[in-house]
Amino acid sequence: ANFDYDRFSGWFGGYYFNSERTSSIVFSNSISGLGLPAIPADSTITAVSNTNPKTENYAFFGDMTFQVTDQVRLNLGARYDREQLRLNSSGSIESDPPSCIIAPFVPGFGGQLCTSLFPLEDEPPQSADFNAFLPRASVFYDVTQDISVGILYARGYRAGGSYIFSTPSNPGVVEVLQFDPEFLDNYEVALRSTWPQYNLTVNANVFYSDWSDQQVSIPGPSRTLFDVTIANAGSSKIYGLEVEARADVTEVLSIFASLGITESEFTDFRFAETGQFANLAGNEFNAAPNLTASTGFAYNQDEGLFFSGNVSYTGAQFSDVENLEGDRTEAYVLVNGRIGYRTSFGEVSLFANNLLNDRFFLNRFTQAIDTETSDVIPTVPASFTVNDPRLWGVEARFAF
Repeated sequence: ANFDYDRFSGWFGGYYFNSERTSSIVFSNSISGLGLPAIPADSTITAVSNTNPKTENYAFFGDMTFQVTDQVRLNLGARYDREQLRLNSSGSIESDPPSCIIAPFVPGFGGQLCTSLFPLEDEPPQSADFNAFLPRASVFYDVTQDISVGILYARGYRAGGSYIFSTPSNPGVVEVLQFDPEFLDNYEVALRSTWPQYNLTVNANVFYSDWSDQQVSIPGPSRTLFDVTIANAGSSKIYGLEVEARADVTEVLSIFASLGITESEFTDFRFAETGQFANLAGNEFNAAPNLTASTGFAYNQDEGLFFSGNVSYTGAQFSDVENLEGDRTEAYVLVNGRIGYRTSFGEVSLFANNLLNDRFFLNRFTQAIDTETSDVIPTVPASFTVNDPRLWGVEARFAF
């Protein structure tokens, strides 16, 4: 609902969400494929993990703007959020044939049923309730009709939860792990400006964000994408500068550019589940490059030829919060472009993404770590993700 009265205006509303789903993870392999002899020799084993998460979420929110003077406006808003999570889990281990046993000479398992390789652990139903009050406020001052400066504050929140975890080395052991909600206090100083004489728009933000219990993904000893747990960092922060500009050179040609400079740091992050790391304080966030930039142009006509292009730069960044040098990806540049022809009936265009066909790591993880010595295990390969190669195609749109 909206309201507008004299110098006051605003809106308020509500939200409700309810979800329930069921999922299963199946691991199946031959006993010999696990490197163990069995009787019979062609025996197989199958482990199944079933989960049934339920989520109920509702929220109430509102926003109000007060025109204090002709040049000063105050904005206040708030949101109350409540989320209820329920998780039921179950698992099963079966072998084919059911009488399958490990060869008697195998240390530790000799003569036992094949299902003893992955002992099943039942988990009781899990539940968690989260609620948060999230205020925000801003004050803007219109220096001129075209230039405004302001300060902003907002509190953010992400609910905690639970998840099913099983290590790649023992998929039959299923654990239900929990993590706490995270809270974010964000402070900004903002500039909003237009320069009509130059057909130019320039906006800028200086920001500082303070996290409590930030939810962070931690890779496990196998260093694979599937061996990951979620932990809460005690406190962390990120701050920086964002600037964007756009100029309309002519009625059909515009150019634009943006720049982002950030610094991030965990100020308190005690984590030692595997004995590898006592405190990650001082480390940078993962996937948080210190520098990003982009520039480009667009030539657009209501009818006729149109074309555009952009170049983006992403600085070096760590793939995980341990900040291991081997997990650091190098800076990269992407070039994209499009050219086409438009009529009153539609348009046809040729596009190319990653025009120069540059290849680079989006993330990469060093080889597995020995949890006793923290040394790299050279026999375990690293895992990584690379970007997409050059992609080009033809796109057509028609109006009827």
